[in-house]
Order: sequence, then C-alpha cells, then structure tokens
Amino acid sequence: MALREPASRPGARVAEPDGGGLSRVHILREALLIDLRPLRVGRPALVDATYRVRNDGEARDVELVFVAAGLAPRGEAGGWVWRRRDWVREASVESKAESGVWLDGRPVPASESSGEVFAKAWETPPETPGFAERGGGPLPYKAEGEGASINFRLSLAPGEHEIRVRYEARPSAYCDINSDAVYWQLGYVLAPAREWASFGGLDAKVLFPAGWRVASSPEMRREGDALVASWDALPADSLAVTAQTDGRTVYNSGTFWMALIILGALFSLFAGYAGWRVGRRLGAQGRTGVWALVFSPALALLLCLLASLVATIVSAPTAPDQIAFNRIGGYDFIVTFFLLLVSFALHSVVTLTTALVARWRTTLK
Repeated sequence: MALREPASRPGARVAEPDGGGLSRVHILREALLIDLRPLRVGRPALVDATYRVRNDGEARDVELVFVAAGLAPRGEAGGWVWRRRDWVREASVESKAESGVWLDGRPVPASESSGEVFAKAWETPPETPGFAERGGGPLPYKAEGEGASINFRLSLAPGEHEIRVRYEARPSAYCDINSDAVYWQLGYVLAPAREWASFGGLDAKVLFPAGWRVASSPEMRREGDALVASWDALPADSLAVTAQTDGRTVYNSGTFWMALIILGALFSLFAGYAGWRVGRRLGAQGRTGVWALVFSPALALLLCLLASLVATIVSAPTAPDQIAFNRIGGYDFIVTFFLLLVSFALHSVVTLTTALVARWRTTLK
C-alpha cells in the first residue's frame, strides 16, 4: 500500500503529490493473514492486511493504491471457483468473504482496477519456492491480472490509526511432471511499504488446509497448519508462497494395487466355490470336463473386471479438483497389468481345478 503515482494528462502538470505525501506517516506494525484454506474446496484465498499507522504531521487526505496480486474482482456475475481446471466465475456461487477497506473500523469507499503500471520493485515475484521432496527447485510464477489494485482515499488526522484491507485472491496454479497435484502459488507484494516514513515490522501468518505441504520465501516457521513469522523490518520486496495437497489425495496407486491383491485373494475363494458347483452339475448331467475349460476363463475375466472396478472406487481421489491439469500418466499400468494377469491366471486355475475334481467325484458316485 502506497501513494498513487502521479499521472500525466494533456495540458496537465506532472508533479509530485502535494502535502508531503506519506513522508510523515509511519507504519508502526503490519499484521498480514493469508488464508489458503478455501483452496481445499476450490475457492479463492483470502488476504487480510491490517496496518497500525501514525501521522506525525497535520491532517491530510491521501489517495492510496493497494497492490493486490491475484485479485479476484467482485461483480454481479457471481463468485470465483476452481472448475474444469481453471478459475471461472459462476452465478450460483456467492462470495462469503467480507472484502473492503476500513479506517479505524469504519468502511471506506474503494474501487478495484487491473492493468496498473507499477514500479519495478512493486511487481509480483517471478517465482515461488518448491518442495525438497519434489526436486526442491523454485517454480515460475505469473499472476493473472498483473497490475491489479484496490484504490481508496483516506483522511488521516494527526495520531494513530488502523487501516485494514481485505480481499479474495485467486492463486496461480502450476503443474509439472514431478507431481500429480496442482501447485498453488501466491505472491504478496511488500515493496510499497518502503514509501512510508518508516516501517515498524511485519507479523505474517499463512493458513492452509490440514495435511498440505507449504513453503514460503522468505522462510517462515511451521506451527501446525500455519506458517508464522515476525520481522522488525521489511524482509523482502515480496512474500511468495507455494502450497499443495498430499499427492495421495489425487492419485493413490498403492491403495489401488493393494485392493487388487486383497480382492484377488478373496475372489479366488469364490472362484473355487463356483468351480465346485459347476463341476458337480457337469458330473450329474454326464457332461465332459470341456465345459469347465470354457467356464473358468470367462469367470476369471469377470472377477478381474469386478476387482478392478472395486479397487478404482476404493482408491478414488478424495481431492479430485486438485489433480494436475497436465497429468499424462506413467508406467503404473505395467504393475496393474501384471497384477490383473496373475489374478486372471489364479482364478482360472482354481475354477478349472475345483470344477474337474467336483465332476470326477460326482461321476464316481
């Protein structure tokens, strides 16, 4: 948050802001909250910044611009939601987050804009941190609606005041070959705070869904399902955050394979029972064991298809909307094909063996 840069118009004088701008207004402390928990259900993150400021000069009106990277613009078309692997606005979705600007607890009229041309230092970071278990390298970051901002005008009397800005932000979604889940990225621009007379420090907290991994730059310490940090000076020009669900919530091949193995063992018992019943009927009707050769592979194929269906249901993703939109699969089909082949052979052999034995014993009687 800083003064709006002066603009040029035909016939107008280009000048520095009058009245000294923010040269005698100090930020005593900033409390920043970035809430990523709505991402779990495909809704935008929430950014809440509260400033304690002190005006050491005379009363002044200041026109401020709040750099809001990833701003989710409000409008009559509905709320933003992550659908079909992209951010879309749906009329049936209402934003439950209270957004706006407040001065000393009183709402202040504000407007949103995009495409602003900011100073180089005010730009969003070019990357966000990666995760050590996924290669550890930084991830390229690009915020949609670069230059988005919230604009408002304040009348600051001498003394201390509280300024609060709260808005929804759409994190960027990034995918690569190292993960089956989306990387969510958000960059919060801190650089405008340098425009004030002084900056007394920052208390930052990032909330995220339970079980998710998260990384930040500058680094913050983890406390449960939150990242927290306090700095007595501006730590960097921006705060970059990356968050991601546990990969097993979007694709769990281990659970699928385990289900195939367990179901293969259980279905072999059913195959033996079915083979025994068929063999007894063949023996009672005086038919040859050739019928068992036809029946056993058909039953084995049916049981394999049923096991695959049940395993797919059991291992279904618990967070389907978090699946990477560039996922093309891997070599897991080789293991799956091998397990199904073993199950098919086992069921065929068990069915055929029990059918032939049952037919033989029935014939002897």
